Amino acid sequence: MQHRRRWCRLRREADGRVALTLRDFGPGVSDEQLQRLSEPFYRTDSARVRATGGVGLGLYLCRLVAQAHGGELRLRRAEPGLEASALLVSG
Repeated sequence: MQHRRRWCRLRREADGRVALTLRDFGPGVSDEQLQRLSEPFYRTDSARVRATGGVGLGLYLCRLVAQAHGGELRLRRAEPGLEASALLVSG
């Protein structure tokens, strides 16, 4: 069964940064995979092929955009699923 539930949240952090957080409730990733998710061309499922979607650049590009705006990308296991937060400098 596929899980398609997810949410998005925008909030101001105590340090003044703005956090855009996305959460899904899918099968998640292992600790080892989590460490590599924002590497270019990294894909958690080696069985995936281009025809099924993705080349492994999405989270890498998210990290680069966040850094270009003085921020950072944080990823964490959410049990179930994954949570990704882009923390950006406000104003």
